[in-house]
Amino acid sequence: MSDALVVIFKGISQYQSLNTMATELAEAYRDHGYHVDIIDLQDSSQHQYLSSIIKKSNIHVIINISGYGLDLKLSENLYQGCGIPVISLYFDPLILYANQIDLPISPRLITTTADTDIEYWGVHRPGGTSIRHLPHAVAPRPVRGGRRRSGFLVFAGTGNGHPDVMRAEWSRHGPVIVDRLNRILEIVLSDTALRPLSQLILEAIGNDVDLREPSILYPYFVTLDLYLRARQRWKLVCDLAEYPLLVIGEGWESLAETLKDRPRARVIFSPARDVRALETVMARATLVLNACTPYHGSHERVFRAMALGTAALTSRTRWFAREAPTDALIQVDLERDHLGSVIDDVLTAPGKIEEIAEAGTRWFLDHHTWAHRVTCLEEWLACQGRRNQPEA
Repeated sequence: MSDALVVIFKGISQYQSLNTMATELAEAYRDHGYHVDIIDLQDSSQHQYLSSIIKKSNIHVIINISGYGLDLKLSENLYQGCGIPVISLYFDPLILYANQIDLPISPRLITTTADTDIEYWGVHRPGGTSIRHLPHAVAPRPVRGGRRRSGFLVFAGTGNGHPDVMRAEWSRHGPVIVDRLNRILEIVLSDTALRPLSQLILEAIGNDVDLREPSILYPYFVTLDLYLRARQRWKLVCDLAEYPLLVIGEGWESLAETLKDRPRARVIFSPARDVRALETVMARATLVLNACTPYHGSHERVFRAMALGTAALTSRTRWFAREAPTDALIQVDLERDHLGSVIDDVLTAPGKIEEIAEAGTRWFLDHHTWAHRVTCLEEWLACQGRRNQPEA
């Protein structure tokens, strides 16, 4: 191992999801021959290290996850001119981090798990910055064969609120904005081609608003995105309410109250758990469920299920539809498919669920571990030029 150093930041993370990614990425870099320092920004004693790291001569790259450790100043930025490559990894559409994209940091590589981002940000990319699509990843896990499944379908995620209430609250923006939002939503819900949300917004209101500027696109995108996430999650749980479904996460009180009027509902709502505790449940689940919008690309829940040897079902995204083998992942259109029929077909076919689980694990191990992501990052850095590398 050489003395080439990779610096990775951790911070406040709901359910420790992002911090788990940071830890697993660090291990993958160590396996590639690098020294790794993890700076936990929750530890105030490590804050001073932030301003001193750029003085180290052996730093290979600095990696920010969802903005942890970034200097957000537009002038006299800590990283500007230091000559150290900075990688910023994002696990949601980039428009949600618009204030972090156009920073005076060079050389900088930005990655997004939303493949649909590339069309928009390819035009709006700041100078000196490369923007690439990089799907989620998970570290491999030991997979035990012949385990006894719990019989539960498992969905882990935050309840974003009642979608109807969220839509009604648009009225506070005034009738002009409400009309625009409803026009966008009508096009989004009728779209079956899995087009980027930014493109659908442009189609709906591009004649009214100049959306070339990210700050103008931002409020429309964020408002629709919050609603669509909630709509997908509520629809998933409501459609499967009469199945043995375990929902793990915060914010589901309103839906739990609603389902009290359905006497055949079998949903169990459970408090949020950190990643490691959640994995124990997912490893024994019959099927792990995922709901995300069509423009989100990949999702960590899907790969974590596969890493644990459990079959996964997800709402369709453009990237999953293009990349995932049909035998490795169940994909559904939550707006159009009869989800119960899909579940019934899978669960009643002898051996089908384990076949999907095995195929999913193979696809994950072949393409979607953090080792694969490090290889991609290093290839992209090589194209930009880099300073310190591990010895061969």
